Amino acid sequence: MKQPKISVIIPVYNSQAYLRECLDSVVNQTMEDIEIICVDDGSTDASARLLRSFQDEDMRLRVLLREHCGAGPARNAGIEAAEGRYITFLDSDDIFAPQALACLYETAEKYAAELVLCSGRNFRTGRRGMEENSLFLNPMYLPASNPYSAETNSHYLFQFTSSASWGKLYRKAFLDRWNIRFPSLPRTEDVPFSRFAMAAAERIAYTTDLLVFHRVDNPNSLETNKDAAPLTPFRAHQILWERLAEACLLEPLRRSLLNYFCSCYCYNYRSLQTDAARRAFRECFQKTAVPCFGIDFSDSAFFYNHSEYRELKELAEAI
Repeated sequence: MKQPKISVIIPVYNSQAYLRECLDSVVNQTMEDIEIICVDDGSTDASARLLRSFQDEDMRLRVLLREHCGAGPARNAGIEAAEGRYITFLDSDDIFAPQALACLYETAEKYAAELVLCSGRNFRTGRRGMEENSLFLNPMYLPASNPYSAETNSHYLFQFTSSASWGKLYRKAFLDRWNIRFPSLPRTEDVPFSRFAMAAAERIAYTTDLLVFHRVDNPNSLETNKDAAPLTPFRAHQILWERLAEACLLEPLRRSLLNYFCSCYCYNYRSLQTDAARRAFRECFQKTAVPCFGIDFSDSAFFYNHSEYRELKELAEAI
C-alpha cells in the first residue's frame, strides 16, 4: 500500500461523550491520504464500541487496544505503529478544521520542515463561539522568519507556542532519529516531548491558519484536577532538562527554558485548589526547582514577564 502522508494518533480513554465529534472531524478531512490510529487506553465506557463502528466504516482507521497506562504510553504505541511520513496528535475531545491536515502537510513540504505549528481556538461544549488562545501561536514572540530553529531564535524558542503535543505536525523520521517519545507521567507528559522536538528541529515552520479547536470544559480532563498530581510539572521539567543537557542543546536555550518553566509554575500554582497541594508545590519549588535549575531572582532583567517574576520570588521566599 502507498505510504500515508500523515498518521493521526488519538489516545482514547472514556471519551464517549466527545469521541464521535472528534472522529468525524478526522475522517472528513479534505486530505484523504491519511491513516488514523486510535489507541484505546483501557476505556470502561462505550468508547471502544464506537471506535469499532468507525473502523468498520473507514479502512484508514486502526484501533489499538491496551491496558490503561496513560496518554503518554498510548501515544507512544501510536508512534510505533504509524506508517505516515508525518505524525500529528489529536486529543479525543478536540476537533480539526476540515482542511487542517492538508494545510499542515503543505506547510511542511513547502519549508522542508521537521516540525510545523498552527493556530487554533478554544471552545466549550454546546457553544458556537470560539475563544482566542495565544498559546497556539503567541504573536508577541512569533519570529518573522519562516522557517526558524533554536539556532536562529534561541531567546524565545519556548515562548512561541504551548507545550501541547496537539496543534503540531512532526516528521516521523525526525522523531525516530532523536528517539523522541512521551514519558509515563500522570499529566504534562507533552512537555518533554514537544519541547525537546522544538530544540532539536533544524527547521520549524508555522501557519497562522486556525486548524485545531481545543475543548476546555471536559470535566474528565486531567488539567481540571491538578491537585491530584501537583508535583508532576517538576518531574516533566527535570526530564526535559536532562535530555537537553545530554544532547548538548541546553546552554543556548537556558534563558528561554527557565522563563518557560517559571510561566508553568505560576500557572500551575494558581490552578491548585487545596492547601495541601499548594503547600507541596511551594516546598518542591523551593527545595527542588530553584536549586536544580539555578533560578536566580537577583536579576529581574533575566525574566520576560515581570509580574510572574514577582509572584515566583514571593513563592521562593515564602515560609
